[in-house]
Amino acid sequence: MLTFLISGLWHGQQWTFIVWGALHGFYQAVEILTQKSRDSWLCKLKLKRQSLVLQAFQILFTFTLICFSWIFFKADSMGSALHIIRSILDFKDYTSLSAWSFTDGSLGLDAADTVLMGAVLIFFMLLDYLKGKMDLLEKLKAQPRAIRWTLYYALFFAITIFGYYGESSAVDFVYSQF
Repeated sequence: MLTFLISGLWHGQQWTFIVWGALHGFYQAVEILTQKSRDSWLCKLKLKRQSLVLQAFQILFTFTLICFSWIFFKADSMGSALHIIRSILDFKDYTSLSAWSFTDGSLGLDAADTVLMGAVLIFFMLLDYLKGKMDLLEKLKAQPRAIRWTLYYALFFAITIFGYYGESSAVDFVYSQF
């Protein structure tokens, strides 16, 4: 807990950073303190640690907790953070379909950006799946030099082009203030 509190203080002396660090410490402490009972529940439910359903749940749960903590990291004040949390929990302005509309510009994405984001996500999920089935690096090394270098150049240009994609500045980078 102390390590995470110090990490929060390192980022800034506002309460938002301290809460951000404290949340991470709390998450870690709860994970350690509940390990035996969670193992017991897995045994009772006859779930294996390697099961796809359990791993998907763990990833989604961890992602949700970390995203929640980032509210405090990015908020200007505790009041702003609490306002954001209240707004998230208040669904009065959203219908179930409008909450999932990513092309209205509210997230900074137009239709082309959304398609690109989806394609990239599918590509990485496919890579992750293939990585579990075979050694991709060995497969790549076994390819002729022309194919390998074509892939290297394609990746280089993709990183270069998408690195400048969209409107951003150094101020948008989270650590630009440090």
